[in-house]
Amino acid sequence: MTKATDAADAIRRLAKQFENMQFAAEVLESIGSLENAFDEANKARAAAEAERDKVKEEVKVAREALTKAKAQALAVIDDAKVKAKEIVDAAEISAQNWSVIATNKANDLLHAAETQLANAKDESARLVNAANLNVRDLKDVAEQLESANNAKRAEAEAIESRIANAQSKIAKLLGGS
Repeated sequence: MTKATDAADAIRRLAKQFENMQFAAEVLESIGSLENAFDEANKARAAAEAERDKVKEEVKVAREALTKAKAQALAVIDDAKVKAKEIVDAAEISAQNWSVIATNKANDLLHAAETQLANAKDESARLVNAANLNVRDLKDVAEQLESANNAKRAEAEAIESRIANAQSKIAKLLGGS
């Protein structure tokens, strides 16, 4: 074989080796890309885990705040219930006091009205009795006056009768003489 043939064979072998090296380089490059992707994925996973941990902490803080807010809201509600009960109790006591005051005032007014009515009845009875006494007195006086009037009429009639007798006697004396 000749040197040219040997060189061609050597070049072919080198080309074949180069081709295999090219394939190996491509495989290594792919492995490098995969390693880079793996590293990037690990970085992304680490970032996601860090973000997850941060979100978990925020959720924990939010839950604690929510629990605290619920406790505060329940305390406010409990305080409001206590205050509302105090207000209702005070209103009931006030209403009872006003009721007692109103009842006492009504009883006082009723007693005063009953007293005035009794006084008015007593005064009426006194006035009726006085009027009845006055009527009796007036009847007695009227009877006495009527009796006196009748007595005076009878006296006047007797006087008139005596005058008539005397006139008749005078007329007889004057006419008969």
